[in-house]
Parts: sequence; C-alpha cells; structure tokens
Amino acid sequence: MIYAISIIICILALVFYRSKLMFSILIGEAWILFAGAYGHADFFQQKQAYDFILTKGFTVEDPLWWLIVRLFSKSGISYRAFLWIISTIVLFLIARTIFLYTKNVAYVWVLYFISPMILDVVQYNNFVGMAIVIFATQYLIKGNRNLKMFLILVGIATGICSYMVVYFAFACIPYFSEKKILAFSLIACAVIFTSRGMIFWIASRLMKDEKIVAYFNRTIQPDTYFFLSAYVACGCLLAAYAYHIVIRRRPKKIAELNQSQFSVYAVSEMIVKINYIMLITIAIQSFSLEATRLYRNIFILNYILLSLVRKRKDYELRSAVLRIAVLFMAIGYSYLYIYYWNEDTVLIPVMEHNAILNWIFERF
Repeated sequence: MIYAISIIICILALVFYRSKLMFSILIGEAWILFAGAYGHADFFQQKQAYDFILTKGFTVEDPLWWLIVRLFSKSGISYRAFLWIISTIVLFLIARTIFLYTKNVAYVWVLYFISPMILDVVQYNNFVGMAIVIFATQYLIKGNRNLKMFLILVGIATGICSYMVVYFAFACIPYFSEKKILAFSLIACAVIFTSRGMIFWIASRLMKDEKIVAYFNRTIQPDTYFFLSAYVACGCLLAAYAYHIVIRRRPKKIAELNQSQFSVYAVSEMIVKINYIMLITIAIQSFSLEATRLYRNIFILNYILLSLVRKRKDYELRSAVLRIAVLFMAIGYSYLYIYYWNEDTVLIPVMEHNAILNWIFERF
C-alpha cells in the first residue's frame, strides 16, 4: 500500500510542480520514513550505539555527531524520539534551502524522493551532514556571500560526518571561473589516479585501522565503478547543459543581475561549479566504495538547477528533454542502487517497517 501511495504522490508532484501542498505532503512522508523506519541495514547498529553511548569513551571519528548522540542519550530521550527531533530539524534545513533557490519546490523534492532519499534514511549521519552542507551553499552566492559562515557550517558537517571534509573545496567557488574549476578538477583526477599509495599513507596517519579498511579495502567491481562514474559524468554534463539554458538571457548589466539576492543566474553558476568540483569523485571512488555518496549528496542541488530551467519558455523542447533525462537518471539510480543491489537491506525495511505507520494503522 505504501508503494502505491508513494507513486501516486510522486506523479501528482511532477504535475503540480509548484504546489506547496504537494511539497508539504512529500516532506511529511519523508519525515515519517526518516523518523519511523526500522530494521534496515544500519538500524540496529545505530540504535545499539545510541543506547550504550554512555558506556563508551570519546571517539575521534565524527566527534560532533557522537557528542550530540551522547547528550540526547544522557537526557533520557529514547532513540525513536531522537530520530523525530533530528529529522524535523534536518528536513527544515533542506526545505528552507529549496525555498530560497526555486519556486518549483514540489518538483525538486519529488526527484529527491525518487533518488536518493531512501539511502539517506539508512545513512543517517551522512544525511545530517549533507543537509548542513546544502544549507551552507547559500553563503557562496553573489549578494549573500559569507565565506566564514560557509566554513563554519561545513566544519560542523565534518564533525558530524567525516566525509563532508571534501566540501571545503567549495570555498574556492567565489574566486574562480567555471573553466578554471573544471581544469583543476580534471588535473586533480589525474593526480588521484596516480597517487593511491600516498593517499593511503596520509589516511593511515589520520584515521584508525578499521576506518582505513572501510575506506580503501572495499573492492569495487569494474561494472559498478563504470556505472557510478558514468552517472557522475552524465550528471555533470546535464548540469552544464541546464546552466547553459538558464544563462542564455543573463542580463548584461551587473546592477540588473544583482537585483535578486538568490537570482537564478547566481544559483545556477554556483551549482554548476559544484558539479565540476565533484568530478574528482570519479577518481576517489576508484579505490573507495564509500566515496560514492560524495556526488550523491549534491543531487538536491542538481534538481534545483533543473527546476530553474522550467522558466525558459523559449527552450521548451530542450528543457523537456533535459527533464526527462534527469528523471530517468533518478529512476535508474534508484532502481540499481536501492532496488537491485539493496532491496532486502534498504528498500523493503525503509518502506515496509515503520513504527509511525504501524501506530497509525493500528488505530485506523
């Protein structure tokens, strides 16, 4: 039943893509899944860590996340209530960012709902860190630039999930053009491909042995690597094409361009630069399967960029083709990564095992 309801909601959201009501329904369902899901791949490990956090010492990995967990656990708050509170705060941060950047709010969220939201339900501290980074990007935009605030927020995100350290690279966005960032990323890819030993050595000085195993010893199959790399490359190409469509009528006068703090041009430029920076994940995920989430974390920003293309009536055919391509990419990623590879550990538990829905169905 939950599958049928979700499909109907997604179809309606794609039709009524500006509807705040559809956005509210989608984010309400998202909250139910984030706050109520149980039995998925990481649930019991996360719950056990929460329940017994007070008996453990301080950890240097994700220290801020475990400090938050420790404070909630020490306060006597149950793990379920902890998920309710954190989910509410984090979904608010994402929703706030979407409303800042675009009017097509339901469209952005339905694409995120399709892919990769269900994975974020499982990888919870990654979800929290991702939301903070997404929220922080507003401080990279012309007219609202505050690099210190951006660095503080990414620092907080890194304390919650160590992978977020990569996103400090976004701090260069205000200072370099798209072409220079693209060139740097391609050079960085070449360096990473040829420096595996040095990277392993540096990581071994910064992380514990079990983290090294998790990051570098999870062998990625060639076909899986090809799919994930092709997805990153195609995502960047589609983002660049969407940016090209958006800026076709960019005002020539600087004053006109800066009238809107979050103008479609400034937002589009920031997002396409982020995509160019994230090309380095093609090299990183060649030796670390854990790195695949790095590009996945910016999907929401790509969906925001795509939503801005809808304003271009003179490019209706190209815009339609672009939207269809991105929709198929989202469905394809969800099918392979969530259904084909992780049906039993991710999809079924998240969609079918839910404490909140169980409580509702018992009373109705």
